[in-house]
Amino acid sequence: LAAEENESTLIGMRDSLIFFLMSNAGLRISEVVDLRLSDLHLDDGYIHVFGKGQKHRNVNVGGRLAVKISTWLSRMPVSIEGTLVTDEKGRCIGREQAWRRFAAIAENAGVKTTPHAMRHTFVLRYMDAMMAGDAGKLPAAIDAVCQQTGDRPEVILAYYTRARESDMRAVAEVM
Repeated sequence: LAAEENESTLIGMRDSLIFFLMSNAGLRISEVVDLRLSDLHLDDGYIHVFGKGQKHRNVNVGGRLAVKISTWLSRMPVSIEGTLVTDEKGRCIGREQAWRRFAAIAENAGVKTTPHAMRHTFVLRYMDAMMAGDAGKLPAAIDAVCQQTGDRPEVILAYYTRARESDMRAVAEVM
């Protein structure tokens, strides 16, 4: 979906960064728009997130996401309020504005999704990468994803790892 946004424009770069922060770091849309420049610790490989329920956490950042943040930092307008995500004049944007941009880009791309679905995608991809095909690593994967998202293990298990009907049907077909 982020590829659908034109990164040759300032707003396109910003919107792509928003998508990357949600899909590659598991941030909620409100956490993305609340990020401050002082929360970035890219040299140390993390960003500090003030999240839901007044919880603080450090989220690991590397690879393409770190590059995307660095590129945005080199081109973004001067941030009037000290936030990472700004409009073209350097003013912070709100959750609602970010949500509207997200919805418009998804619609233009012909994709039905929500910001929270990006978080689901992150959780599943992160756990899959942590386990690397070894189900014995599930406890460590749950612990790691809890640290990244700030969610409790019971939330991860109950909400993000539910079996999908399509997966259950596919298993029934091969049994």
